[in-house]
Amino acid sequence: MDILKAMRVFVRIVEAGSLTAAAEGFDFSPTMVGNHLQSLEAHLGAKLLHRTTRRQTLTEFGKAYYDRCLEILALIEDAETLAQVEQAAFKGVLRITRDDLGECRSHACAQALHARISRYRGGSHHHRHGDRFPRKWGGGGHSLGVPRVTNMTVKALRPYGHVLCAAPAYLKDRAAPVSLDDLRHHDCLAFRFTPASEWWTPIPSWRLGKGPGTDEVVEAVMSPRLKADNTYALRTAVLDGMGIALMPQILVVDDIRAGRLIPVLPDNLPPPRPVNLIYRRDRRMSPRLKSFVEFALENFGLDADQVGTGRVRTGRGDGD
Repeated sequence: MDILKAMRVFVRIVEAGSLTAAAEGFDFSPTMVGNHLQSLEAHLGAKLLHRTTRRQTLTEFGKAYYDRCLEILALIEDAETLAQVEQAAFKGVLRITRDDLGECRSHACAQALHARISRYRGGSHHHRHGDRFPRKWGGGGHSLGVPRVTNMTVKALRPYGHVLCAAPAYLKDRAAPVSLDDLRHHDCLAFRFTPASEWWTPIPSWRLGKGPGTDEVVEAVMSPRLKADNTYALRTAVLDGMGIALMPQILVVDDIRAGRLIPVLPDNLPPPRPVNLIYRRDRRMSPRLKSFVEFALENFGLDADQVGTGRVRTGRGDGD
């Protein structure tokens, strides 16, 4: 049995979701795909998949073996493309995993990746959302928060910050808040977190900075006029003058620069959350990974005045 071919077939079955779909990627029938799977399971002496007429699921052993297959196949692919180091060409597949960055950050990543794909037409990109880092893929990933990884290279990207803001139409009729207590008397627009989220609170509140000169965070109680589980819906509401919202800076930075939104309580913003680029530590970095790291740092890397400070820019001349 060709063990590497069997591994490739098994990985294709998992990714395609069925034997029939997996066969489309090879030059043989679904029956032959099934034969490869059965031979591999017989060779291993363990079941890899639970299959019914409607669905297939990985066994516990199958999950672990799938991870190992991805790692082994990625190493083989790297070994077979070492000539690219000399040619500095981008070929093959680059697999990217992102942690839960939120809708707007994911949108920004997708836009940047579109520009990258247009530049490097010789290779392909597999972009995956999940909470597991791509140790097994030999690719790259980005995470929100403090990374808990070993034997990986971690590079800091621009932090994920928030800004309190409101539309000029809202502030025309209501005086802008000058303290956290003032938020109690304003119409606030809040994101609806689930109880499982670390940001969920039993009493509606925002975790904001206490003030200048301190990193202390306090719970600012408010009465939401609107709660939504979609940041784009909140952006529409705040632009329509419905109230004050705590918004991701990356989503509203252009609105602030254009004057469509006005920041309020700039001294009480919550500390920005770190975002990191994480990839496998290797003595010889493949050209596709090297080009992606350079691309990520170019598009999402820290500005010179942000290194070591954790500051995030909200607009030209603003440093929050």
